[in-house]
Amino acid sequence: MLVEDTVLIVIGTVLVIVASADAVGTLVTAARHNGRWWPSNVYYRLTGRAWFRVGRRLRARRRETFLNVYGPLSILVLLVLWVSLP
Repeated sequence: MLVEDTVLIVIGTVLVIVASADAVGTLVTAARHNGRWWPSNVYYRLTGRAWFRVGRRLRARRRETFLNVYGPLSILVLLVLWVSLP
């Protein structure tokens, strides 16, 4: 029981640190993250590709509207992910 609690505390602490560092690095500082595996980098690679693939299939007028929604929506979803990560 004690070992399990210790492992869970360490994992939880690491998740909080990673989420906090990613949030500060993405929203506060202008410098880019070095590395491919920061949560926001993975999130934008996966969702951006999928969103733009769908957008390519739409007509020009609908495409612009569809693609314009991605920016604000992606920031909101990313904030929810950061809050729910730890």
